[in-house]
Amino acid sequence: MSLRQDLYENLVGLDRFVIVTVIEINGSAPREVGARMIVTEESSQGSIGGGNLEFQAIKNAQAILAQPQEFTRKTEFSGLGITLKQCCGGAVQLMYEMFSGNMADEFIHDLGIEGDGRPRYSVSSVSDDRPTRVVSRRKDVEDLPDSVWDTARELVAGSSEYSRLVSEGSTQWFITHLNEKPIKIVLFGAGHVGKALVPLLQNLSFQIDWVDQREDVFPSSIPDNARALSPDDLTSLIDAQPDGTFFVVMTHDHGLDYELCLHILKRRNFGWLGLIGSNTKRQRFEQRLIEDGISSFTLQRLVCPIGLPSIRGKYPAVIALSTAAQLQEIRNRMAISEDAERSVLQAEVQT
Repeated sequence: MSLRQDLYENLVGLDRFVIVTVIEINGSAPREVGARMIVTEESSQGSIGGGNLEFQAIKNAQAILAQPQEFTRKTEFSGLGITLKQCCGGAVQLMYEMFSGNMADEFIHDLGIEGDGRPRYSVSSVSDDRPTRVVSRRKDVEDLPDSVWDTARELVAGSSEYSRLVSEGSTQWFITHLNEKPIKIVLFGAGHVGKALVPLLQNLSFQIDWVDQREDVFPSSIPDNARALSPDDLTSLIDAQPDGTFFVVMTHDHGLDYELCLHILKRRNFGWLGLIGSNTKRQRFEQRLIEDGISSFTLQRLVCPIGLPSIRGKYPAVIALSTAAQLQEIRNRMAISEDAERSVLQAEVQT
């Protein structure tokens, strides 16, 4: 699910709400620029970092909701140490945007439009009360400065950021790339480790195909970002995956593990391949894989054992935790799109 879809699904049905967004950080802070939460008169969704910062932000947002306007925006700097007694010690600038009535309807409607594949952004003029807009093409918007579109290009180009605050003269603009896509994971194996791993990934930006030919081994409840599959032909399933897909192999059968790894390594255009097992298992697989035509260079892309070396243990829950941490670490270091796709998206921003 993209950031746009996530926002849209959480806002549908609301007629009055405040979006609280972290737009700037000085020093240490509990969340990144772009972190946001949705506040209504009764509740909140999402998080800007918890603790007293979030508690006070919810109070402030609900005070804003008592105002009669259809749209209003305010910003404030919050010192995390002296003011809020949080040990982070830095400061964050929060942006509060209240939507109600027609303005709420229009914003939710614009978020819900699927569009034509072009990148889409939310753009807020932080220095005044112009409503936040969802935009995609430069030629459709006349009053946004060059710095906004320059920033949009950089966010699309695979930056680790998806939001940024920029200045143009006396006006500050906050831009968010709404098309941030989850990484596709194909996880082979619904054994003890698989059952422990999938729930750990449910609130992260991954889309999971959970594969096991034994249909009766899946749990009754599966996270929303995962689907259980029991196909007859596993090699066709591998071939059908988009470039950049992550593969995690942890089946009940070493022979099946080998065949899956061989086929994945032969297709080459995968994002990551992790195999559960020991160093001994890796060595045995390597010998066979070389005999079956896999080059030593390609073999370097096989990650086995999986998991972060600093998280040790053989309990399924520990292996799952270590693997989830490794997947998120890799995700943080990888660009979401391939270079060719980035070039296309950069060009689309200009047209």
